[in-house]
Amino acid sequence: MKLLSDATSATVRHMAAESDGYGYDISVETPSRSIHLEVKTTIRRGRLRIYLSRNEFETSTQDPTWVLTVLRLSHDLQPLAVATVDRDWLLAAVPADQTLGGRWESARLDVPPEATSSGMHPMVTSLLTSPVPILVGEPPWPG
Repeated sequence: MKLLSDATSATVRHMAAESDGYGYDISVETPSRSIHLEVKTTIRRGRLRIYLSRNEFETSTQDPTWVLTVLRLSHDLQPLAVATVDRDWLLAAVPADQTLGGRWESARLDVPPEATSSGMHPMVTSLLTSPVPILVGEPPWPG
């Protein structure tokens, strides 16, 4: 939240603090558009494992401005790297419902390096008004 708020004049709202029903954590809003970020964090350096709720996934399929963003943190929880997870990879990676009487509600996904791109999604970086190297791809992910 702070990285984005400091780097843009857009309104940055922590939606997950209001409700987990939105299907994303952060909204970045300008008068002409909104971008919805689902943010996952890790302190792991090599492997990226995330947990995605059914609501987050369904929101991703219906909201073209939904972006899955991952943030690698240091052991003292300082941001080290940001990456965007490829939407097509995500759509292919989630499990299929097996029966009419049941469906998955949460999925554990191991995201391969080739399914990520360093930095924030271009929709977000186009709104940045201050240079913040970590948000535009430095340092590389994963490292």
